[in-house]
Amino acid sequence: MKHRLHGIAALAFGIASLAASAATTNIGGKTKITAGTVTEVSQGDVACYLTLKDAAGKTFREAAGFDLCESKWIGQHVQLVYGMAVVQAYSCGGNPDCKTTERIPMVLTLKPLGNTSPVTRAQVSQKSFCTPQETVVFTCASGKKLISVCASSAITATSGYLQYRFGTPGLPLEIALPEGAVHPLKAAFGQYEPYAGGGMSWLRFQRGDYRYIVYGGAGRWGAKGETVVRQGVAVETNGKTIANLKCNSRNEGELGPQWFEKTGYRRNDKEDFAIPD
Repeated sequence: MKHRLHGIAALAFGIASLAASAATTNIGGKTKITAGTVTEVSQGDVACYLTLKDAAGKTFREAAGFDLCESKWIGQHVQLVYGMAVVQAYSCGGNPDCKTTERIPMVLTLKPLGNTSPVTRAQVSQKSFCTPQETVVFTCASGKKLISVCASSAITATSGYLQYRFGTPGLPLEIALPEGAVHPLKAAFGQYEPYAGGGMSWLRFQRGDYRYIVYGGAGRWGAKGETVVRQGVAVETNGKTIANLKCNSRNEGELGPQWFEKTGYRRNDKEDFAIPD
């Protein structure tokens, strides 16, 4: 969600010195909470906006530097280190030609505080790695592993982010792609493919020479032509499938034709995917 700060990039004017144990600090005439669990990150015009929960579970939101706008912080219990920053004044009303500025408190540094978080990744959801503030695009279990594709709650063809997350519940993520808050069109390629007897949706994420394709489809793949549902994640390298982790629980996400339309994906016949046997 965009805050109503607009225009010029924030200029840091110093960092407040905070003790890790402090609950609050006073800066710029305002009292600020100094520790919380990150539940959402969102990029605005001149700042990143962090949504957090304090030790009592109360939600609060703070403006932060752009370098902190990375989804890797989601689920982490952190110390917030504030400084004063110069931004375009609220009175400008978002007019890019307005030169009036004001100084505000802003989070300039996040320091991990370990696994004492009241909302850890394992506790956020038992069925996915997505936070309550995110949209579950795809999630299922494959053995002891969890496969999730998470998106920002407010997503359009020009705004929002998408990330593939893989690992064992209760442990640090093994894979999170891409790093940072990246729009779906830049985060992965994918599409919905209808065909006789069903259809298939898939998203392809890439890291180096490896591609991770999250898929879900239904077709007449049964021995007698009956409809069968196939879901999971396939791993490719050098044009070959080297792994296919099938879901042993049903996907409960939004991946499908309506989601692709909402996020602005367009069909590309140069990209294809066939579910491995």
